[in-house]
Amino acid sequence: MNPLLENFRFSQAGRTSVFILFAVTAFAMGIMLYYFVTAEQREANLSNLKRATSLHASPRAFPEFTLTDHRGQEFTNENLKDTWNFIFFGFTNCPDVCPVTLSTIDQVVNNLVVHREVKAQVVFISVDPNRDTQQRLGDYVQHFNQDMIGLTGNDEELKNLTKELGVVYTTPTDSENENYLIDHSAQIFLVAPNGNLEALFSTPHETQIIADDFKILNAYYNTQQGN
Repeated sequence: MNPLLENFRFSQAGRTSVFILFAVTAFAMGIMLYYFVTAEQREANLSNLKRATSLHASPRAFPEFTLTDHRGQEFTNENLKDTWNFIFFGFTNCPDVCPVTLSTIDQVVNNLVVHREVKAQVVFISVDPNRDTQQRLGDYVQHFNQDMIGLTGNDEELKNLTKELGVVYTTPTDSENENYLIDHSAQIFLVAPNGNLEALFSTPHETQIIADDFKILNAYYNTQQGN
């Protein structure tokens, strides 16, 4: 047989094999891409939210504020950026709702950080400035987590912020009794890394439900940001 013809046949067979290999690889990559895209779309389906109320239809920045953290440092809107924020209002003498809610949020954030590498922080804002001093607030939040942030301010600063958010709290007019209780709203506010108020979590607060809803909100946020 002509050696040139034989080489030509081998060359043709080689090109065919390469083409088939390329086609199979492209097909497999297409399947993988489709899977990940559709998975992301499923995660970003806001209709699947169980407890959270998404505010994506009317996004707005978290209200402007200036408060003081438990270390005595000024804390403003700028400190909410570049990370997810779970924000809860309460007071350190709260006998049940506050400690339970903060424990739940802490579990959610720890799980997200460990397993999903999502940057998030927990912010507790005290509406009881008369009793919640810097020292007391610091001891309280660090009981849950060393990274938890405690904030407070004067009555005017707190009222301006809570009014903007629709947070309601009532302090007894007769505060001579040091063990007085404060009735307050119990929703959790979720602020996105861009500083916008992303969602509200209504009661009851359950760790797994909050975590599941957050994953949906995070996926939706990433698709909106083009990430």
